[in-house]
Amino acid sequence: MLQALAAYDPQDPASADVPVSDYRAALSSRLDGMRIGVIRHWHEQDAVSGFGPESAPSPTYVAAFDAACRTLERLGARLVDIRVSPLLDFADANRVIMMAEAYALHESDFRERPELFGRHMFARIGLGAFLSAADYIEAVRQRRELCAEMAEALADLDAIVSANTTGPAPRIDAVGTYATFDRASYTAPYNVTGLPAMAVPIGFENELPLGFQIAGKPFDEAAVLRAGHAFEQASDFRLTRPPLSAPLPDRS
Repeated sequence: MLQALAAYDPQDPASADVPVSDYRAALSSRLDGMRIGVIRHWHEQDAVSGFGPESAPSPTYVAAFDAACRTLERLGARLVDIRVSPLLDFADANRVIMMAEAYALHESDFRERPELFGRHMFARIGLGAFLSAADYIEAVRQRRELCAEMAEALADLDAIVSANTTGPAPRIDAVGTYATFDRASYTAPYNVTGLPAMAVPIGFENELPLGFQIAGKPFDEAAVLRAGHAFEQASDFRLTRPPLSAPLPDRS
């Protein structure tokens, strides 16, 4: 599907005119010669220091992450631990930009028909109305610095891996309006930098999936897919389905 969709669109000013790789040609069951950076401090240190003890990864997650890294090594990849800016730096820039742009996009509906928004979404988007131009410009400036830093970190690497979910998902009725601000966001670094990234299952806790992320250089989705494909071929997490607590209703 990505192969069919990826292309330059001259009618879209945000579209990038770059060559499109043959994504399937890069797929292999081995990762020999691939250099992968491992960002551990985001979940081992920054989650707690930046977001509080409730964001600490569970022991089960830490073990699953380490085991997944060992699997990549067995497949032939060379892993190197790397450090970049704290997770909170990426999250702060991401949230300010996201809130400002979300409010700008929905402002007319926000003013003219606010009843169409759900309670949670209304409250979250509404925060963007209180941001100043200076807030937005500073966040964009920080994004440029973070993009440059990640480009430098990836200069001698083919990909990086980092945490995705550091514990089982909560019950949906336990997720509050501002839950996205209370806990560590491991997707924020790739939202901010625009690096291609994918989440891959690495285990389970309380019958709910755990995962890590594989990210690559700008427009190098082929390397990301190569690493993800090889890992999934060497593991069976993607094949596991949780048991249902109650039978599905008969809709015949």
